Amino acid sequence: MRLLLLAVLPLLAGTPQPLAIQEGTRFELTVEKTGLLSGKKHIFSFPVLEGAVTLEPPTVELALDARAVLLHDDWVTEKDRRKILDLTASREVLDTASHPRIIFRSTRIAPAGEGRYQVTGPLTLRGISREITVEVTRSGDLYTGGAVFPMSRYGIKPPKAALGAVGTRDLVTVNFTLKAES
Repeated sequence: MRLLLLAVLPLLAGTPQPLAIQEGTRFELTVEKTGLLSGKKHIFSFPVLEGAVTLEPPTVELALDARAVLLHDDWVTEKDRRKILDLTASREVLDTASHPRIIFRSTRIAPAGEGRYQVTGPLTLRGISREITVEVTRSGDLYTGGAVFPMSRYGIKPPKAALGAVGTRDLVTVNFTLKAES
């Protein structure tokens, strides 16, 4: 997510400006299931996001509204979808009542080759900040990238059900595509 914003820096100049996010932008978190549901994945998206960048010094900020999370699984019932979203918003996972925003602020942006960047900084999730590095690739006005991190670094215990016969892996994969107006 940081790298994505870093990649947008060449498009914007001057003081911090709102990131012009266009249709076609997506920000997803994926977690894999274990046990009886091994091979299945939960795919969450966050359609409400905002950001700002500056060129001097280069910085990126991105904030997602965690309360607006959507679940895109086509393999769960509507009843289970509601349970999964309720658990996701709960104190045990995202704690959206106390921490409605997921925030990333870059502390370092480094070129990583033609059209590629590494953006590093704290990701704040449920009130806990941990440094991550995001890989970003720019192609025209599209910025794509991702990162992988353990949810346990943010005090989240991977959910389990059915006496542990169904669970969730600790690793979270972040993927994004950002279409930014130049």
